[in-house]
Amino acid sequence: GVPVSERAIPSTIFKADPSVRKQYLSMWCRDSFNRQETISVRDVLDWEYYKERLGKAIQKIITIPAAMQKLSNPVPRVVHPDWLQKTIMRRNDKYKQHTLTMFTANTKPASELSRKPLFLIGSEPKESVAEASEMDVD
Repeated sequence: GVPVSERAIPSTIFKADPSVRKQYLSMWCRDSFNRQETISVRDVLDWEYYKERLGKAIQKIITIPAAMQKLSNPVPRVVHPDWLQKTIMRRNDKYKQHTLTMFTANTKPASELSRKPLFLIGSEPKESVAEASEMDVD
């Protein structure tokens, strides 16, 4: 329950005499260590904290990018965060309601369509009249 910054322990204490080591570690860690004859670094480390940090690093580097690329979780021991699980479920929902824009996404907008210029009857350019007369001749 103590913040990490308040749990800092000098590494040289583990090279000290066992009685001195036990005295200072009991004081700094607020634990008596009565059951143990020797105290090592492994007894003092907060393994859950480091497991959580490693898991978050694996999520950032491996599992989240894999999920965004629609791949299954390559590291099943590291569970997806809730927000990512919801995103995956929404993306893979077979009852998802489709929008109209989804059906028209591949078409060009009206501004990009090539339009023929509009002319009033009798005001067509001479080129188009010449082309029309050539078509009639053939």
